[in-house]
Amino acid sequence: MPEVPQFVFLTCQHGAEAALKREVARRFPHWRVAFGRPGLVTFKLSSDQAQRLWHQPEELALARCWGFSLGVFQADEPRSFLPAVREAIEQFGCSGLHVWSRDEQPPGQFDYEPGVTAEDIRTAELLREQLAPRKLRTWVLPGTVVLDLMRVDADRWLLGVHRATVCPTTRWPGGFSRVRLPEEAVSRAFLKMEEALRWSGFPLGRGQVAAELGAAPGGASQALLRRGVKVLGIDPAQIHPRVLEHPRFVHIRRRARAVPRRIYRGVHWLTADMNVTPNYTLDVVEEIVTRPDVNILGVLLTLKLTNWELADHIPEYEQRVRRWGFPLVRVRQLHHHRRELCLLGAVAPAEQLTARLRLRRRGPSRPRRRKRPAASQRDFSAGEESLG
Repeated sequence: MPEVPQFVFLTCQHGAEAALKREVARRFPHWRVAFGRPGLVTFKLSSDQAQRLWHQPEELALARCWGFSLGVFQADEPRSFLPAVREAIEQFGCSGLHVWSRDEQPPGQFDYEPGVTAEDIRTAELLREQLAPRKLRTWVLPGTVVLDLMRVDADRWLLGVHRATVCPTTRWPGGFSRVRLPEEAVSRAFLKMEEALRWSGFPLGRGQVAAELGAAPGGASQALLRRGVKVLGIDPAQIHPRVLEHPRFVHIRRRARAVPRRIYRGVHWLTADMNVTPNYTLDVVEEIVTRPDVNILGVLLTLKLTNWELADHIPEYEQRVRRWGFPLVRVRQLHHHRRELCLLGAVAPAEQLTARLRLRRRGPSRPRRRKRPAASQRDFSAGEESLG
């Protein structure tokens, strides 16, 4: 194993730098801030801290991606520092290559959307040509060592390296997802939900039911429907006709707190994206998931940050969701978010959720030697179809 660099870079949404520094200070008080730009913060670690981070990568809620910095280069194009690139590849055994640009401005400002640009793709192709016949993949598997190249400014580049983990954002260039908005999508909420589902790893599929709080106009519901689930869209506002016409969509035109709690019996997944404060969202969801007759396997909640200081309360939000009976809790600001967070809560890891879904599909447990009557299967299906 080569010596791990002592400088770490973290990228984030333009405007989230101060909140990210506070998150790092809570989690890693011994890290020292080095330098930063909008959307980019670097820290200096001790040798021991760097080694631990390499072997046990951490996930920070506000960090879109992270890696070990190998230096910042002044150049019009990456050809100028190809020797440093080759040296890094040999030193760390890189088999992946990620090229992206620092955020130019806050998302949504003048319709700006962060993401990998056409120029980033051309730069990656140029590097691969120069480094042939070595194969450096863009989409990598967990455990892959990735060479990072980030355009900091027009003529400044940060060279780094990181090791991909099971978290999908570590396998995407710059932490930017591969989600594209389909023509039939009725809103960009599709992007947020699709990215959240990929990040979560939740095993959504046919025969399951998802309840969505704040469903209008229906973009997020489309992402859920694509996975074959039945969706209960709860929102007093109008739903786009394209979504209303879907055979597996049911519109419950009420505010979330006005919906009878019996509606949630048989629901497997709960999502929420309401234009309210984080605590209000958590209050509403708590009233639902803590009922003894409700058995939600996982929640995906969008928490709106009216100011960045609300991000300082992430540990409190996490602890509250754990008290509901969701031991697995994660929080992340996703690529397609504006000033908001995605909070995931689950009763078990994804592979165990799959097993629980099989048990719920079979209904009440019976001795294995006895075959379940067909009528029992029909009764359970009818119970689910009666929701909404």
